[in-house]
Amino acid sequence: MQEKITPYQTAIIVFMAQSGIVIFSLPRLVAETFGLNGWIAVPGFGIISAINLWLVSKAYRACKGRTIFEVMEAACPKSLLYPIYLVIALTWALLGCMVVKEYVLIFQMLSFPTTNPMVFKLSISVLAFLLLIKGIYTISKAITMFFWLFAWMNLLMLFFLPDLELGRLTSFLFHEGEHPFKGSIKIFTAFLGYEICLLLFPYFDASDKWHKSAQIGNMAVVFVYTSICFIGYTFFSFEQLRHLTFPMLETLAYIRLPFIERLENLLYSFLLLNTLDTAVLYYWSAQQTFQRIFPRLSDKRLSFIIVLCSFAIAFIPKTIKEVEDWLYVVGNSALYIAYLLPLAIIGIGWISGKERPSNG
Repeated sequence: MQEKITPYQTAIIVFMAQSGIVIFSLPRLVAETFGLNGWIAVPGFGIISAINLWLVSKAYRACKGRTIFEVMEAACPKSLLYPIYLVIALTWALLGCMVVKEYVLIFQMLSFPTTNPMVFKLSISVLAFLLLIKGIYTISKAITMFFWLFAWMNLLMLFFLPDLELGRLTSFLFHEGEHPFKGSIKIFTAFLGYEICLLLFPYFDASDKWHKSAQIGNMAVVFVYTSICFIGYTFFSFEQLRHLTFPMLETLAYIRLPFIERLENLLYSFLLLNTLDTAVLYYWSAQQTFQRIFPRLSDKRLSFIIVLCSFAIAFIPKTIKEVEDWLYVVGNSALYIAYLLPLAIIGIGWISGKERPSNG
């Protein structure tokens, strides 16, 4: 009997896939996009992602035990699907690549300013490859373990409660925001990751428990993101918030322990686990998609090619700003995939369902 991913693991996978290093810059992005009291808008993005997850659950029912690739290939010739597969696979591979590159650039800036960041990128790529070749069951178990090594950091928000000033929350709502469309895309990129559930359909049981668990994981991310943005708005002035590149790193610097200096460096190191999880999940998704184009390549060989090419591409962006530009473009593509792919599966299932009675 094939092993299944449990609802408990599903919730953790969604949480770890959605959360990431954007957590450190999110309050600034929200302040730039929505202006004063912009933190109130964050749950709105959670609602959008919850609707998207609901569409994914409908796509799961339409698949009826098949993979999304089998459903699409039953409706369209493979030759027409190959370009679509290529775009999807490249998008997911690049997302995994750029998430890691942004992490190592910030890590270099904090701890090793004279070291080439690609040294750290190489180390993470090796770890990602070793985990990737083990398959999704081992990946899901590793993510569950990494979650408990990472999740405790959310409790650090309690350290800031005595220093929060509610007086910084003015009576103005969404005032002085700029570039709402572009900024909203950047913010929503922080909520992406749940779309990986589309590829996990064969590993879920027949019930809808996985969908409820995925929604719980999504709600947990929304709570964390909203809390962090609220802390940013009440810990810093609005002008400070807009000009600090990584506001949450600045807040971590305020935590003082008698036996540790530069605590923010240590805490940032723990985020490696989350970054590794996100990258591996996107690499695995890309590998599953590329497998439909190159069925003769083994999983290990295809995984090696994906990780190697991602490492080579990571040499192109040199600065955090360039990586953010890449993430904006790739995030745009991932956003379309997250919505259009389940809609396409639902549409194919609906059409095939209408054809069966007429053929009978």
